[in-house]
Amino acid sequence: MTQPSPAHTPATYLPPATHIRSGDGAPYCPHAKPVAPGSCEGCWELHEAACPPCWERRLARLTQPSPADQRPPCDVNSCEKPRRRPSSLHCSMHETRLLRTGSLERTIVSPIDRFFTKVRQDGECWVWAGQSTGGYGTFAIGERRLRAHRWLYEQMRSEIPEGLHLDHLCRVTLCVNPWHMEPVTNRVNVLRGTSPLALQAARKACVHGHEFTEENTRVDWRGHRNCRTCSRVKSARRQAKKMEGTS
Repeated sequence: MTQPSPAHTPATYLPPATHIRSGDGAPYCPHAKPVAPGSCEGCWELHEAACPPCWERRLARLTQPSPADQRPPCDVNSCEKPRRRPSSLHCSMHETRLLRTGSLERTIVSPIDRFFTKVRQDGECWVWAGQSTGGYGTFAIGERRLRAHRWLYEQMRSEIPEGLHLDHLCRVTLCVNPWHMEPVTNRVNVLRGTSPLALQAARKACVHGHEFTEENTRVDWRGHRNCRTCSRVKSARRQAKKMEGTS
């Protein structure tokens, strides 16, 4: 019979349910994690180490094979993985493949077919239903992750010229329909959008209603448009205040 661990001897062993709390005489254990009335996990570990029969049972639990090792192998040839459950005939991988594709054989799907499994029709738009980042769909090719709308545009129409961006004419950023896109420069793409910069650039007049004509517009060093009429009015007001202060 295997001897108990030398770290726990009967001299240090405190049997369960023998700690008596002062006052009411109820069983008490000084450890913090009780597992049974009047006992705790620490006391049971000391008991297993000090009691030879309990120590034998503990060794048997540690050395017995795991439930996965006791399951028969997968029914598929050349697969040595254990079955997913005792009532199943296949391992977890083959059972999942059977549920998804209806076949145990591995099927190679082309990238374009895999792409369209992530697309749903919404009117004339082909809305991307896969993973997205920043409002634009992403599609994985090997270890690379590409913009979904750019990849499909190059597959179905033509290569995107260097330095140009694809502008969504339908204004739906998740749309991957190549005929809803136009290659444009970054400036045109931004000005066609709905950002504060685009809204400011689309204005035809200043806040006071003066039209931004070529004669009435001044562009500063930051590229901002300024109304010449408003500037003359402000200058006249400052000059008038200055004259009132000196009189």
